[in-house]
Amino acid sequence: FLQGPTKLYQDLLQFVQDIEYFVITTNVESQFEKAGFSREKIFEVQGNYAYIQCAKACHDQRYYDEPLVKQMVMETRDCRVPTALVPKCPVCGGPMDVNLRHNEFFVQDQGWYESQARYEAFLKKTENSQIVYLELGVGFNTPGIIRFPFERMTYRYPNATLVRLNRD
Repeated sequence: FLQGPTKLYQDLLQFVQDIEYFVITTNVESQFEKAGFSREKIFEVQGNYAYIQCAKACHDQRYYDEPLVKQMVMETRDCRVPTALVPKCPVCGGPMDVNLRHNEFFVQDQGWYESQARYEAFLKKTENSQIVYLELGVGFNTPGIIRFPFERMTYRYPNATLVRLNRD
């Protein structure tokens, strides 16, 4: 959120802007949204750096953190953030954490579930259509999120095509 989109994501938007699309991504840096992709057509399964949550997930709410991070950057001295700026959970008073799926405390708030529902509705709507599953840079870190489902859908639906681009 502190810098703009990369040219790659802007080029991808140009490629899909006149067709029906949906983005499922394990990236957590908001590049699709920054490039102009509709927020309603993005499902960030693994979270987003732009949000913080209770580190122990005592409640299921995420908090937009850009203003806080900007303030931290401006007030950091000798590589230290002022203690007063370190966020505390407004419910339990414990530490906050970035909203990333890196442990069992990942918060899936109402917005996450709404994005998941929109993605599933898109898949249902297009299951018998001519469709391309475009997989970019997906490896084997979390293959059950994109890689394996795209393969299953390609085998299941005769009008589906899988295009996989990966350095490896």
